[in-house]
Amino acid sequence: MKERFVHVTGGRVYYKKTSTGNKTPLIVLHGGPGGTHMPMLALEALGDERPVIFYDQLGSGRSDRPHDPCFGNWKDLRKSLGRYGRRSI
Repeated sequence: MKERFVHVTGGRVYYKKTSTGNKTPLIVLHGGPGGTHMPMLALEALGDERPVIFYDQLGSGRSDRPHDPCFGNWKDLRKSLGRYGRRSI
């Protein structure tokens, strides 16, 4: 298991990679600020096939909580995930 933070506009985003399979990674996003990925932990079972990455969006879990109420839009999420490609996660 690997736990890290990536820097994005508005703060640091926490992620946890729980497996190392060779197929396309599965990035697990929980719903809305304040949500959790706890109900989705069963997806770790796919780890023998593919990396499973749990991602806490800004304002949730272990990620930073910016003061700006406009943080965490889909454009920022897409940009941050694109910047940290499969090889670097």
